[in-house]
Amino acid sequence: MLDTAQQVRLLELLAEHETEIARLYEAYAAALPDHRRLWKDLSDDEASHADWIRSLIPHVEDGSLGLREGRFAAAAVETSLRYVRGRVAETSVEPPEFLKALVIALDVEDAMLERQFFDVADDDTPELRRVLNSLKSETQRHRAGLQRAREAAEKHGR
Repeated sequence: MLDTAQQVRLLELLAEHETEIARLYEAYAAALPDHRRLWKDLSDDEASHADWIRSLIPHVEDGSLGLREGRFAAAAVETSLRYVRGRVAETSVEPPEFLKALVIALDVEDAMLERQFFDVADDDTPELRRVLNSLKSETQRHRAGLQRAREAAEKHGR
């Protein structure tokens, strides 16, 4: 089991990742005004996800929730965080076309699912299970919506 400080840092890192994804989608909302609603909705969701993760911190601090070692790969989260930050920086310099933004967003959402960031383990507490299941469901919903938008954009040659 990780010590309390390590667990809190890991949750903060996961929340920071969600916040950075929200920033990316907010940048897309500003850069792609014809699709602002899509990106704004996604950004708002990601900001909420960060709050959900942060809501776990008091449970770690009071000992009612524990994260076992290896539960989340901090290195994978940090790698993804760097990738997302790079896309935010790129967007401020040269906004992508809508289809490219969709592909990047799909990559980000897929990576979270493929790296099993939100998979539930047998020994997870009910509160952790609730948050992880919600995050996984929301990520799958985002992915499906982005895929539909991508298919429509490709169909219309955008």
